[in-house]
Amino acid sequence: MERGARAHRRRDAREERNVATDAERERIKAAATAGKPGRKKKVHTPAPPAPVSQMPSQAPPAPAPAPVPQMRPQAQAQPDSNVVPMPTPLDRLAARIKAGLARSAAGRQEWVEGQIDLCTALAEARDQFPANIAFSKWCEASGVGKDVINHQTRAAAIKMGRDPDRLRKCLEATERSSLEKIHRFDW
Repeated sequence: MERGARAHRRRDAREERNVATDAERERIKAAATAGKPGRKKKVHTPAPPAPVSQMPSQAPPAPAPAPVPQMRPQAQAQPDSNVVPMPTPLDRLAARIKAGLARSAAGRQEWVEGQIDLCTALAEARDQFPANIAFSKWCEASGVGKDVINHQTRAAAIKMGRDPDRLRKCLEATERSSLEKIHRFDW
């Protein structure tokens, strides 16, 4: 009999945990559907602060995050000043990327030169950012976002731009025009 009673207690405890879990699931589901219809929202419930008696006396300082290059608005001269603002290195890279795209529209040799400029400038620009998301945001802000170069083509161009000599030979030898396909099949 004792064995059966233990099994019943375990089952009862499991059912209590499931009820609590079901209630928690319902709460999360209700909170998630409270936003826009059809979209789920992430719900973050912060942990309650620890009592002062349980807090450590000295917490080690958190490591400093890596510096992220700051994007600034396009330089514009002030009307009452004779100082002309200089473009940042990122502004110059964005201009090189756009020039590479423009050269690519001309003949085949210009296309090769334009693609080389595009790939090397994208590789240099990517090296300026510690994270993909920050780089993607910079591309959008600089006018070379996903409507101009999608992320797959951009990744292929960056990889090929890290080896310009090999890139030139590959572009001159291929019949393809898609950087993504050139990277996949000819690189």
